[in-house]
Amino acid sequence: MTDFNQRPPATPAPLWLELDRAAGDPRHPWRTPALATADGSVRTVVLRSVEASRRELVFHTDLRSPKISAIAASPRVEWLFYHPGDGVQVRALADATVHADNPIAEKTWRNVPPANRGNYQTVQPPGTPLRSTDEDLAPSPDTPDDGYRNFAVITTRVSRFDWLLLAPTGNLRSRFDFNATADDYYTTPLTP
Repeated sequence: MTDFNQRPPATPAPLWLELDRAAGDPRHPWRTPALATADGSVRTVVLRSVEASRRELVFHTDLRSPKISAIAASPRVEWLFYHPGDGVQVRALADATVHADNPIAEKTWRNVPPANRGNYQTVQPPGTPLRSTDEDLAPSPDTPDDGYRNFAVITTRVSRFDWLLLAPTGNLRSRFDFNATADDYYTTPLTP
């Protein structure tokens, strides 16, 4: 991680850099953040890609997942990244867009490893109570072998980052609001 485990970042650039690293490193603590939807549901997702120039954080999901209907009802989501070794928490407020059976989903699907494609072939949709692991997680005979019809790419456009360092000498916080001017970036100690 960068040196912002010791001091707050002055700009959002180090956050984007670290998020990009996390998307490419399965062992990075930020690779599997929590994602909250407006209906109050929270779940772990896998950060798949980052595009800082568009302020986008991306994950994949099954179209049958309850988060799809939650996003359809309200596209506002919040990401929560935490690095336990450094005591750094980052919240990202964003608006989500679902991409399914379109050029974005198709292009992304081509890069999904074959072993991961089975995640989109289960008989039961995500969130269904399991009766039998073998029965419920087996590929459905009605689903095409590639599972593409259940695949979705969720792009989220970040409107704000809140960075928090949990430190024994006092917590520090930075906020970067992309819908405001640079004057609305701030760093402040939360405790003396």
